[in-house]
Amino acid sequence: MKNRLILERDICDRVKKDNNCSAHFIWSIKDSVLSCRLVTLNPRHNTHFLLCQESVRIDTSGEGEVESYYVTVLEKINSLLDAGKGKEEENQMCYVVQWKKKNWEESNLVLSDTYTSYFYGANLKEVVDKFYYEKSPDEIVVYHIEMVSAS
Repeated sequence: MKNRLILERDICDRVKKDNNCSAHFIWSIKDSVLSCRLVTLNPRHNTHFLLCQESVRIDTSGEGEVESYYVTVLEKINSLLDAGKGKEEENQMCYVVQWKKKNWEESNLVLSDTYTSYFYGANLKEVVDKFYYEKSPDEIVVYHIEMVSAS
């Protein structure tokens, strides 16, 4: 059985190979639920996005081994990544978002180059939530969002 560190490394390697982004795991425990948000950071424009999130209910009686809960969540994330080729079959549609960063230079608004990012989601709201994850809408100008065929 793989442990948490090996699974995290494997997931990071998969994300890097897929789109040259780094992957970061944000863990939290609330109300006996262990959650992990997998966030990517794109080196081209230094912007982060939410790739996915998974959670598992934990036994608070002390019966379960903590490591096993982390492994379970990471295996769920790995399953999501494995299913990537069949996302349309799982109600996951591919969306293309074209956008620019807003920058202020000497009280003047300057827009960055146009970037194109790809997201999978069950609906537009899910995609927008992944796009704006921990960002202010005032930092970004979205020019175009389109649902496309998965490639």
